[in-house]
Amino acid sequence: MRENRRLRDQLAHYAGYLEREQRDPIDFGEITGDSPALKELSERMGAVVIAIGVENEQVVRFVLHEAGRIVDEYLSVPEHYGALPPGDVIALAANPRVVARLTGADPAAVRAVARTAASAGELPQAQELLESIAAAIGLEGAERGWEG
Repeated sequence: MRENRRLRDQLAHYAGYLEREQRDPIDFGEITGDSPALKELSERMGAVVIAIGVENEQVVRFVLHEAGRIVDEYLSVPEHYGALPPGDVIALAANPRVVARLTGADPAAVRAVARTAASAGELPQAQELLESIAAAIGLEGAERGWEG
């Protein structure tokens, strides 16, 4: 329990630092996967940080940071926003080994749920997919989102 309090206190202190640096309160609802705030949080705290969510009510994306660098990115429909080179399509699939190393998840479970497809219709509903991925990774609260 002491570790949780320490981490909570560090995050609160760091959020205050970010707010002073930016001179505006941080709206965590506006942070995206490649957000400078997430990068800095990961880098300065030495923490693994994940941004995960549903985009356009159709696709799921997550971006996993370690030591201030993006180490994995997933988009359930890689070409949802337009055509991509084949290498980029492959790169937007989750890397189960990286996710497992950083979160303690079972790589087979990540592989099973973090699937990609050519269209959203080939996958479970985005919210259902998000909740499955979050459960495999060990994240709580994915069913609520920012408003819940």
